[in-house]
Amino acid sequence: MFRNKSAILGAFVMLLSSGSLALASGPSQLDSQKFSLAKTVPGNTWLYTHWTYNPEAEFVSQHWAGVLEALRQVRLDQDLKQLILSELSSPEEQANFTKHWDRAWELIDQVKWCDLMSREGIYFQGPTAPGSTNGMPMPGFFPQHTMVLLAKSETVQENVQALVAILQELDSLCESVTLTNGEINQAKLWSLELSGAPLGLYLINQGDLIIFSSNSAGAQDVLARFNESPRDDALINLPKFQQAFAALPPAEDGVMYFDLANFLGLLKSGLSEIRESQLQAAQQSRNSTPGGAADSTIAQSQPSAPATEFSELDGLKIFIRLIDEFDFIDYLAMTSRTEGLQQYVDTVARLKPDAVSKPIVKIVTNNGQIADYLRYIPKEASSFWAWSGVDMSAINDWVLGFIKEEIPGGPDLLNQYANWQQEVNFHPAADLFGWLNGQMIAVTLPPAVMTPFTTADFVFMIKVKDGEQALTQINGWLAKAGPQMQILPAGDVQAEKFYTLSHPMLMMLGGGLKYGVQDNWLIIGSTAAALNKCLATAAGKNPNISENERFQKEGLKLDGPISSASFADMRNWHQEMAMSFGMMPMFSAMIPPQPEMQSTRTIFNMIGKLGPVFAKMDFFRSMSTATTFDGQQWVSQQVTTYREYTPPATTPTASPESAPATSDQSLDGL
Repeated sequence: MFRNKSAILGAFVMLLSSGSLALASGPSQLDSQKFSLAKTVPGNTWLYTHWTYNPEAEFVSQHWAGVLEALRQVRLDQDLKQLILSELSSPEEQANFTKHWDRAWELIDQVKWCDLMSREGIYFQGPTAPGSTNGMPMPGFFPQHTMVLLAKSETVQENVQALVAILQELDSLCESVTLTNGEINQAKLWSLELSGAPLGLYLINQGDLIIFSSNSAGAQDVLARFNESPRDDALINLPKFQQAFAALPPAEDGVMYFDLANFLGLLKSGLSEIRESQLQAAQQSRNSTPGGAADSTIAQSQPSAPATEFSELDGLKIFIRLIDEFDFIDYLAMTSRTEGLQQYVDTVARLKPDAVSKPIVKIVTNNGQIADYLRYIPKEASSFWAWSGVDMSAINDWVLGFIKEEIPGGPDLLNQYANWQQEVNFHPAADLFGWLNGQMIAVTLPPAVMTPFTTADFVFMIKVKDGEQALTQINGWLAKAGPQMQILPAGDVQAEKFYTLSHPMLMMLGGGLKYGVQDNWLIIGSTAAALNKCLATAAGKNPNISENERFQKEGLKLDGPISSASFADMRNWHQEMAMSFGMMPMFSAMIPPQPEMQSTRTIFNMIGKLGPVFAKMDFFRSMSTATTFDGQQWVSQQVTTYREYTPPATTPTASPESAPATSDQSLDGL
């Protein structure tokens, strides 16, 4: 289906493999030669992504080339074609669909997508520019989509003609669609417009430059900016944009910028305008009733609607209030770079200056950060995840307060909720949030005993304010769960106040879950061996993961407290995913054979075909993340470590990196 099989989706490869999106050689500054497209982005843009070719990341593209080839070979397009044909009743409908389907894929195959995308490109969103709206009113927040590419010179004209052929086909399919072509400032312009619609699809070509946009004026603005020196109103020249990237390392692969304050501000403004117009329309409707103002006066004297009555206007008002509550992030900015076999993605998320007063900010920051988070993670762990969590009590207070103040009939709803708590003798504020802190740690270990249903042991920990209360509440709930649920002392766990939760459904996992409290952590483990390993590590009787040689080489380690951190061994991820997707045809066979279930069976079989595709993703070694919060912004880093690329051998040979998983898949000793 794709002509260029030696490359992998050009810039999309970088986007998928590294979050790649392109900053320049220094913070806040864009290289005007290597990143020449940056100056085309207007300052009112709220979402901006930029990618570029980086020779250091070429090996990642080579890895992904094998994945693309595997995807091409499974021919999901043919399965999808048959699925759609099965839903068409007449031979005429099937023949007509087949003609258009085959023609569509023929046209898509004529485009050399890698040549089109792999050199340099940007995609951005912003408010729709004036013009090309067919006279229709446009809310200020309505998005304009624009993609700008510098295509490969050798094939750019061939690709432009292939793209125009697609537009011509769309023009021929629908009478309400009109395709016109012309020139603007010595550039070629194709306009595909739908009658009565405010937006269309506009294609501009000038030399190696290709512009796609949903708005004609926006496309022409990009062309003008490309041919001029950077304007003062360009996004890259705005102080806010430059401040965002001053906190990040220079990028080699890409950059992303999302101005949430701009986006949500326009969204709230647009929705408020819509609501105001609806209110005015409702008022005019009342005033236009027979009798005019007199009847309106009589209507106003009638009893008002019940407080619990919920209207469309109420729904819009609530939605606007929710947006306002969650409008606390000023911007997100991200850069990516490649160093050897590792790709780094650095991100900053900054609070708005007035955000500290918002309840939502208190919810996500009240728990503080986790100190000494490696203490419970054994050296033998294959992965871990730690998170400072959210303040559950603050969430409860905010939800109840929002219902009371913003929901029609809210006080009555809260009274019903209070009565329900009395009836079931469960009060979440005291019985759950009163002892739950919310900080979490999850650990994965090589399985102590292999079973057909388990590939790893796990330990999950959640911080509690009162360990005794936590155990009392949990044991009480489990005791009411039915006669098959048994709670027994866990004599095989080397700590006091640990229990075994036994149930027939848990036997396939190798036995019952183990749980208990230690150092005000509620700890749940799949096996006693996993629990004992973590407890021994916390007590200093077993080395923690900071002494693991592989984690030292590939993991991100922070000395101080963190908001979140993780490390994942991904050497066998491709096998696990291939196995999971490969089981879908087995589930398909269990679906009843009724004709109406044929589509469901086909979809399951299509998903199953992705197994070999995931099997080709054997080039990941590990992924690690770490995030901190300084009271004003979150700063995070992600590093992905890859296996070195080697061209496929003529005769397939076993590779240590892709060897089947064994019971000893820890990070240690590699």
